[in-house]
Amino acid sequence: MPIRILFLPLRDISYALRCMGIGELVAFSLCSNRTKNLVKPLHKKRGNIFAEVRESGISLDIRLWTYQGYQSLVLLLNSSSSLVKLEQGNKCWRKQGFTQSDWVAHFMNIFDKYEIQKLQINNASLCHLDTVKQIIPKCQIILIREQCSAELTKTAFLKLAPIAKKVQINNNPFDMCILSVQLMPIRILSLPVKDLHSAEVNKGNGP
Repeated sequence: MPIRILFLPLRDISYALRCMGIGELVAFSLCSNRTKNLVKPLHKKRGNIFAEVRESGISLDIRLWTYQGYQSLVLLLNSSSSLVKLEQGNKCWRKQGFTQSDWVAHFMNIFDKYEIQKLQINNASLCHLDTVKQIIPKCQIILIREQCSAELTKTAFLKLAPIAKKVQINNNPFDMCILSVQLMPIRILSLPVKDLHSAEVNKGNGP
């Protein structure tokens, strides 16, 4: 016989939630505002959210220390907005009226995060960058991978650097990016070791 979990005493509800895995917690939090608020206090500051932009789209990786141990849940955002797909298995979640921004905001809210830990740019389509700018408010680090083209590297830096505290460029087309550095300074710019000398020379010759 099914148990009406929300009719249990709060102490018993909390115990039941601590026994859930990360996927079950997220699914439970989507049921209503009350279930979302029940999940949120359990895992404050106990995990991080990572994002990745690839040719196939944008994914979120939620990594969390639960009472069951360390767990990871990878979700693929869908262009239809109201749906996200779990990377493992043929499962998806749908929330009527949700946009991609709503999905990201929901995950950040229930795990008490105000920014994405790391945003990784792989060899992605340029059209995904505008979507990222719309749905991710802030992130600690942007990592632009070495397989990115010069055009993608420059465009990603120009569009996304303002939301990050640090940008790491593993494939640095320096002659193209130095103008971006001058126009849009951020607190830290990490470049490949081979480009550090060029960075100092260009900074010294800049306006």
